[in-house]
Amino acid sequence: MDQMVLKTQKWLNNKFGSNISFGTVVEDGETGWGTIYGLTRAFQICLGITDTADNFGPTTERLFNQRFPNGIPQQKDNDSSTSEFYGIIQGALWCKGYSTGASDITLHFYDGTGSAVKQLKQNAGISYNTATVTLNLMKALLSMDQFVTLSDYGGTVQISAIQRTLNSKYEAYIGLSPCDGLYGRRINESMIKVLQAIEGYSVEDASGNFGDGTKANLQNLILPEITNSEAVLLVRYGLVCNGYTDVNILSSTWDSALAQAILTFQADLALPQTGIVDVNTWMSLLLSKGNPDRSCLACDTRFEMTDDKLAYIDALGMTIIGRYLSGGDFKELRRGEAQRILSSGKQFFPIFQESGADAEYFNAQNGIYDAESATAAAMNYGVPENSVIYFAVDFDAQDSAIQTSVMPYFAALASNMSQYSVGIYGTRNVCSKVIAANYAEAAFVSDMSTGYSGNMGYKIPSQWVFDQFYEDTVETASGSWDIDKVAYSGYRNAVNSLKDFGYLGGQTQNVRDGRNNMFWEEMNGISSSNGRAIRVLATSMNITVHYNSNTSDAIGRVKLTNGQDVIRLFRVSNGGDVTISVPISYGDVFVLSYESVIEGAGLVAGDFVTYVTTDALV
Repeated sequence: MDQMVLKTQKWLNNKFGSNISFGTVVEDGETGWGTIYGLTRAFQICLGITDTADNFGPTTERLFNQRFPNGIPQQKDNDSSTSEFYGIIQGALWCKGYSTGASDITLHFYDGTGSAVKQLKQNAGISYNTATVTLNLMKALLSMDQFVTLSDYGGTVQISAIQRTLNSKYEAYIGLSPCDGLYGRRINESMIKVLQAIEGYSVEDASGNFGDGTKANLQNLILPEITNSEAVLLVRYGLVCNGYTDVNILSSTWDSALAQAILTFQADLALPQTGIVDVNTWMSLLLSKGNPDRSCLACDTRFEMTDDKLAYIDALGMTIIGRYLSGGDFKELRRGEAQRILSSGKQFFPIFQESGADAEYFNAQNGIYDAESATAAAMNYGVPENSVIYFAVDFDAQDSAIQTSVMPYFAALASNMSQYSVGIYGTRNVCSKVIAANYAEAAFVSDMSTGYSGNMGYKIPSQWVFDQFYEDTVETASGSWDIDKVAYSGYRNAVNSLKDFGYLGGQTQNVRDGRNNMFWEEMNGISSSNGRAIRVLATSMNITVHYNSNTSDAIGRVKLTNGQDVIRLFRVSNGGDVTISVPISYGDVFVLSYESVIEGAGLVAGDFVTYVTTDALV
């Protein structure tokens, strides 16, 4: 508990608690958004706002400028007047860890408070000759932004120096950005605004959004073809913020060391190694996805690769396609699709995603289940042993979630995937950490998610194979479909052949809830055979079996067992299908046995195709 923060909270409640526009602040001595919001509402009340809000919006800005056109200056020594504005400034300084030299809120703005304001200004990288609280400084005070390096959270002195320099030179464009040493959304947006300033945008037009205009203007900033010291500095900042920390951020000239750093950066991202800062390089420095219009060798999609889609991909010069081993009948590979891809002269890489969209999914048990399912599915589709299967972490996993959830999941995968190599799909951060722990061998990086913190300030892992950077919706003969553009490094091969594993009865595949007509297995030309086991992670299921035989009077006989007991016996007419409903317990394991017979005459050859539908658990 911080006693000065506690005093701030008590003062806010005592002074403003009776005002319906204020509410209350929890008195716990902890700096947090609750206290910052309370200070903001109190500030708005002092400005005459009755409809208060928890943000420093346009109305607050307008009234601040009307009331304090030159900012809030420090009091003269002989000025004994008091003001709630001064009290709010003092409380906000305490919440940021700055001492005002007093043991309580004084409602004065003398040297003690002035020294704290000057220290904050110095830490923010702006002039601290006076203690005047400007609009931008007031907005910084009424925020959770920090202006000292947060080393315990991964902040670096080098990035703090960049942040201070940007504030010093470009405050009119970016306001006051945090100087916490962390490369996050705020500094990323600030750097784009700085690029726009260098390109000649006005303060009003520099949005921080990397749009078509910003991209088009890069043609005038190709380095070192042109001389622009501010652009050179921004390139150096971009390299450091992407993890290339040996770059000199003080030099504004182009030199051989910077040229080599650019070559390394381009090589790491599989960009053309030109040694110049061209459009592709500029965009990769400031956006994890880079230039979405650049060409690439690979793609991924949740849609079946029909002939028209393969022709479209071929016209783009793409040779590798990412397809799903799981995820339901709509999303996953269809029977015969893998061979169709290979026959068209393409290769593919297998992706496994049952869920993976939040931290709750990731645990050791699901890692074991998914290792079983991925192995069974890969063998069923003929994916050769030792191929890499990329398991999806499809959210912005923070370090805490990576450590407590994602790591146990991938540890279980690594321990239970003897026939295939484990790959990971996710942000740069999660991919790097899981690979460093030896739980995965290769990465499929989700760089398309530019706003993810796990893609900001991190080098792309050296073990990356695929880098997803742009999603597009296209129209071909079979209709509208989505495709993701994916760069390929060549670090690991894609699948370029299939293997017939024969009988897969020893493999258990897990079927999760909410699956609709999921392909279970196909048994061709058999007279009597057991199928492979499935573990059903739901509480009810429907099984649909199709049967066909060249012997017209043949029928199919099917037996569903749980390994010991017979659950159901049923028949399927030649050319027909039967669907049965089975109530089950979560996690039950089942096997189907098939016979193709002529009643009273014996066994004959026949074909069976089986699908399963499960209920959706809430």
